[in-house]
Amino acid sequence: MRRVIAPAALLLLLGSMWLGWVPPNGASSQESASLSTLEVDIWPEFDRPAVLVIVRGALAPDVSLPATLSLRIPASAGDPAALAYAPEVNSRLLDLDYERTDVQLDFTTITFTTPGRFIQMEFYDPLETGAADRSYTYIWPGDLSASQVSVQAQQPAGATDFSVLPELGAAITGADGLVYREADLGSLDTGKVLTVAIQYQKSDPRTSVEILGLNTEAPAATESDGAIPSW
Repeated sequence: MRRVIAPAALLLLLGSMWLGWVPPNGASSQESASLSTLEVDIWPEFDRPAVLVIVRGALAPDVSLPATLSLRIPASAGDPAALAYAPEVNSRLLDLDYERTDVQLDFTTITFTTPGRFIQMEFYDPLETGAADRSYTYIWPGDLSASQVSVQAQQPAGATDFSVLPELGAAITGADGLVYREADLGSLDTGKVLTVAIQYQKSDPRTSVEILGLNTEAPAATESDGAIPSW
């Protein structure tokens, strides 16, 4: 099980977004980019009555830097809560600026240039919490190929009958008291869609942070926290 860290959305000061953006000279294009690893963490009702999705990617060794990438997120999520890069494994996350383009078929495209090989994007997607029967579906639209893909689902505190498709293995309780399911799903080609569907029962309106009294702010004060995990 990969190390669980407080989301960078709680650790980073986001860079400003700008329009009229042009990729710098020499930047690698989307067509020549691919990922060696892709990690997707899906955390329903973690610190908001919404779903926190954390997408981490490591660019393949043959991708030239800086690299200009475009990733699609659900239009319902609005802007990313955080977008960052790291120059190397376990180094500190640094903010990235980005351009947000118009909605196309329920997705918004986020375009950015990264000088580092490791990227992390986070967004909050709305979740219907009016009834105890709750569900969420995440779609990776296949913007980049990835040699190794893993998915982690976090069960909200107080939730029961939690299920995930595709199957993500046995439930494991983390140091934070929350239950996780995680699995390696192999590789994905460009254009190959990955769908993760989560269902559970929960009547408590509080978030996992509120129920368990988790501290999501204190780690930001140290240099090691906020670092991108091992890939």
